[in-house]
This record gives sequence, C-alpha cells and structure tokens, in this order.
Amino acid sequence: MANRPVTVTDLELHFRKFKLEILKEISLMVSDQPKATPARWLKNKAAAALLGVSLRTLQDLRDKGIVPHSRIGRIIYYDPEDIQQEIERRKSRGRSHPELNATPTCSNPAGRSLPGRKTRKQDPASGR
Repeated sequence: MANRPVTVTDLELHFRKFKLEILKEISLMVSDQPKATPARWLKNKAAAALLGVSLRTLQDLRDKGIVPHSRIGRIIYYDPEDIQQEIERRKSRGRSHPELNATPTCSNPAGRSLPGRKTRKQDPASGR
C-alpha cells in the first residue's frame, strides 16, 4: 500500500459520500417517528364552542359534574369524547340541560305563581 497525498478532489468525494450517508440516516430516523396525533385535550374556549354554550354555562356544566374535566394548575382541560357524549345527551333531551333552565318562581297573595315577579301584601292602613 503506497502512501499518496490526499488531494482536494479526494476530500470532496469523501465528503459527498459522508453527506449522503448522514441524509439516509436522518430520513430513516424521521420515518420511524410516530405520526402526529390530533390534540387530545380541549381548553375552555374550544369546549364551549363545541358544545355551543358560553364560557359561563360551561363553568356551570363543569361545576354540576355534567361535563368531566381535568385541572392542571389553573388550566382546565376537557376530553373531546366527553364533550361529544354530552352533545349526544343534549340531542335526546333538547338543546339545554334541564338543571340549567329552571326558572325561579315566587308566590303572590292570590296563590298564583308568577315567574320572576315579586308581589307584596297591600297594607290597608297606608293604602300601599
């Protein structure tokens, strides 16, 4: 084996071969990676939009245990499957949940119930 000097052409040739080997290795590593999955969890705004309710109504649903959630620190996350199940339940019951639509009523002296209206007994002495 004779020693000969290394030329610039020799270096360029070996560098190209090395570069091709590195690119093949990188492409194999990238192709072995699992495919990106869609977002698993929803935050408040996305969950409210999916349900078609306001953020406040979503909070009521969460507080009443109707919509399951997970809290990490101050951020609340919802599973899209749970939201979809609630949408299906709402389809069978109508748009909204009965617990959230209860209208408070009060009684008047005549014994009738008038929603959202308070009545007082009239004082005969004052005429009020």
